[in-house]
Amino acid sequence: MTETLLKPNRRFLAFLLGMISLVFVVALTGVVVQLAGARPSTGQRRILLVMEWLVVGGCLPAWIALVFQIRRPRLAYRAGELVLNVGMFRQLAVPIQYVECFFLGRAAAQLPGSGHLNPRVATVVVRLSESAADYADRDLPRGSGKWKDSYITIYGTWCEPLSVERVNRLNAQFRQSSSGQLPAEP
Repeated sequence: MTETLLKPNRRFLAFLLGMISLVFVVALTGVVVQLAGARPSTGQRRILLVMEWLVVGGCLPAWIALVFQIRRPRLAYRAGELVLNVGMFRQLAVPIQYVECFFLGRAAAQLPGSGHLNPRVATVVVRLSESAADYADRDLPRGSGKWKDSYITIYGTWCEPLSVERVNRLNAQFRQSSSGQLPAEP
């Protein structure tokens, strides 16, 4: 049983799903129109048909991946572990006894093309015990967060809106448990 602690940025993912769906419909309409008898020259028709089929074929896996991401929590609790879903399909876990607390932070957004703007985003920072030397550092996909010196920083760009109240709820769940397991969220 997995309990969701922090959800993904569903608004952004839903926007991407809508855009992919629109591209899919336009490309599929082009295929149908061509197959129904619109007659550009034979060479042009073949090129357009191949390109449209490639777009249609590329949209389906992208759509499936986004649906998977909408349902996948950024932070979750599962059987004595804090589970971090980072990147498209990567999952990392930390034994819950090494998690000390969660707090709200701010960091550079790490968005492509935003280097000169340096926008700041809210982050959730997970503090790990210094005794967990095996969990002090990990490589995370660029833009999803960073894991260094027993601090895991998850960028708010890719998760639900962050606030002091949201992070306080995470800490309350953690403190309520005397066995090191997170209770169900109220």
